[in-house]
Amino acid sequence: MLVVYFFAPLEDRLRSVTSRLEKLSELFEQSRSILVPHLESQSASQRQDLERAVDMARKEVEKHRQWIETQLISNAAGDYRLGAVIYDQKLAQTLQSPLTRKQIKVRGEQKLRTLHDPMFEISKDIYQERFPYT
Repeated sequence: MLVVYFFAPLEDRLRSVTSRLEKLSELFEQSRSILVPHLESQSASQRQDLERAVDMARKEVEKHRQWIETQLISNAAGDYRLGAVIYDQKLAQTLQSPLTRKQIKVRGEQKLRTLHDPMFEISKDIYQERFPYT
């Protein structure tokens, strides 16, 4: 469903799918911890239904694993490296700012310099109060 509906750009939807796939082991562990204590209390009919559902899920997981290996991974041709031009476009969109990387870096370094000296003076006074004999 995440890939089918157009609620976000495909890249974001694929990231969401990846995140959910990474959490499957946690889901399975939770399912086991909830189901196992209740298995003895099931009737024969309920147990049969559960075994049928588990068998179907096992087949579907295997089918999906094979699809991931044979189709998804083998056809993945994307290049994760953005390059300077695309990175700059994404940065401008993310920050909602016309500043370039270089301008952002210069501003950050200026801010660091303007904050460093007052922070040093404050910390020096505190240090001298706490450790007057050093």
